Amino acid sequence: MHLPYVHRARAVAIVWIVAMHCVGALDWSSNQRLYRFLVELFQGSTVLFFMISGYLFQHLSDRFDYAGYLGKKFRNVILPYLVVSTPGILLLLTKPEFAIDNPELAHAAWWVKALFLYFYGGAQLNHVLWFVAIVAIYYLLAPVFVHVLRHPRWFVVLLVLLPISLLAHRSSTQKYHHLQLALYFLSAYMSGMAAGLYAERTLAFVNRHIGAFVAVFVALFAGHLMFTDYVGSYVDEIFSTSNGLIDWIFLQKFVLFFVLIGLLRRLDAKRMAAVDYLATISFAIYFLHIYVLHVYSHFVHWTQYPGSMASLGVLLVLSLGGSVAIATASRQLFGRNSRMLIGA
Repeated sequence: MHLPYVHRARAVAIVWIVAMHCVGALDWSSNQRLYRFLVELFQGSTVLFFMISGYLFQHLSDRFDYAGYLGKKFRNVILPYLVVSTPGILLLLTKPEFAIDNPELAHAAWWVKALFLYFYGGAQLNHVLWFVAIVAIYYLLAPVFVHVLRHPRWFVVLLVLLPISLLAHRSSTQKYHHLQLALYFLSAYMSGMAAGLYAERTLAFVNRHIGAFVAVFVALFAGHLMFTDYVGSYVDEIFSTSNGLIDWIFLQKFVLFFVLIGLLRRLDAKRMAAVDYLATISFAIYFLHIYVLHVYSHFVHWTQYPGSMASLGVLLVLSLGGSVAIATASRQLFGRNSRMLIGA
């Protein structure tokens, strides 16, 4: 059974993620207050993607076949990851910055460097691809997750995992941190699974208390702006407190997930063709938008234009529009095979 509200949540999540990267491509030195507001709003939205992924994993877990599951994930996620990564990896290997950032590989063979960049997706030119390396760990752990779903008492581990996410902080996405990142996002993924397993009860509870959920989200959002000086995700070494004790951005986006599915469930019957299409090609947008921003930066000679709502809106339209155009062209040219090339 199709879940329109979860499907559409993917569209919101991908727009949030692209928006954050567009914010980073502009110069906000003369507009720091707006910059902090936008970072607070958009940063950490990958938490939404992990919760949505867990929700959908539960939804499709009834007829679980491990070999078939891994084969499908290889075709639809890993293979397009390898394809989409290649241009950025080839370009990065020609730049002196690679040796500066990775001195331990300065004298390694080119193919060793390439394998390193494939394995540590965050170290690529297309740096957002770190997500695939982490979610691939969850793919390998799928039998464990199925066991938890069939024996729900195991969800008690969330009482430990959620505090870990809030206290551990998100480590660097570039290299050598796969297991730490997998631990950090595990509570989000499994919370999505639990919400999916108890979908009707979850949605009924959220629907009854939607005002409270919105209020908590707004309180976390406004409170972080007013009572802390920190800007951005709590990226740090694991369990460091140098950026603060609690990862408030994670908690904010955790609550936002329930706000989203609660509000979007009310719109299930509405026709939202543009949103549905964005959701359908959301993975391709995730794969492609950094390339679009890279081309944009090249054409403007790496100039960072002053940040404003207008410039952000224009850049967001350009990056989303370019990604959608490439994805649409690929789907028309390659049909069903497009999914193995760009993820949609």
